[in-house]
Amino acid sequence: VRRVLFRSNCFKAVIRAVGDDIIAGIESDCASRIAKLEIKDEAKRKLEERKIRKEVRDAAHKLKGELNGQRFTLLKKKNTLKGGGPGMVNWWLSRYPLLKNGHEFRERLIEIWNSKISPKEAAILFKRWKKSIPEELRKFFDPVLSLMSHFGEENIAFFEERVTSGYNESMVGRIKHYYY
Repeated sequence: VRRVLFRSNCFKAVIRAVGDDIIAGIESDCASRIAKLEIKDEAKRKLEERKIRKEVRDAAHKLKGELNGQRFTLLKKKNTLKGGGPGMVNWWLSRYPLLKNGHEFRERLIEIWNSKISPKEAAILFKRWKKSIPEELRKFFDPVLSLMSHFGEENIAFFEERVTSGYNESMVGRIKHYYY
């Protein structure tokens, strides 16, 4: 399995989903605030509605922008975070349960991949990890799950020699570049 999928793509999808949930929550708050307006004058009501929509849009863009700005920190592994990174990651994870669960399962998968274990132990740990994924996260981790089912033997063989096909892929890329 490509390490890129482990580290980022699946968890990036979780971050995008959380960002979309933030926007949806703020927009529903906007609709409820507008519904509660008790202004009889139509012109004043429209002006107030416009004001509420602008406040909500600005708040949504600010929060989603903060999430996107911290995306790179959220995508880092726990052991590589420095400075205020761990505190910031914990703040985001404590606010959004989906983000916390996605982060936890990604970290568990990376732990398995980086551990010095036998292929049999790795196969057992991958099966346990796969069974423990909650339904809400399954759609985000589908790329890893399908790679594990299609290339299971090759991925488990990694734990025997600790060698990937990265060198071969790099050489093929260089050859293609040369022929261009």
